[in-house]
Formats: sequence, C-alpha cells, structure tokens
Amino acid sequence: MRCDDISFDLAADHSAESQDQSSFLLAYSSGRSRVRQGCDVEADWLLLKASARTSPAMLAGFIEGLASTRELPKGGGR
Repeated sequence: MRCDDISFDLAADHSAESQDQSSFLLAYSSGRSRVRQGCDVEADWLLLKASARTSPAMLAGFIEGLASTRELPKGGGR
C-alpha cells in the first residue's frame, strides 16, 4: 500500500485541478475507507454513477481513492 501521506498529497494535487475540490477529496477519502473496511466498492461505484447528484469530481475522487489502496508492482511490474 502506498504511504498515506503521499497518496493524500497526490489526491490534493488532483483536486486542485478540479472545480469541486471538496467533493473530490470527500469521495477520495470515502473510496479509501470503503476498501479498508472490505466493502463492496463495485456496488458503491454503481450507486455513484447512477445518482444524478454525483459530480465528475466525485467520480474522479472515488477512483483515485480506490487506486491509492493498491500496492505498486515490485520489480517493474513483472
């Protein structure tokens, strides 16, 4: 797993590019939290996509949060 501080800094940089920074960071944190709790993140994703209230920043933040929990490949990905 990536270092939490580095992951959050990367998310903050990406949120700065977004017009909706607070939604991005909230969704980022939610995605990370749901993975750590062992929740069904695919169901969460489908609910987010189906909601008319979900902004593009929220979708991007959730995806970034999920991705930040993955381990980086060792040895160049092989």
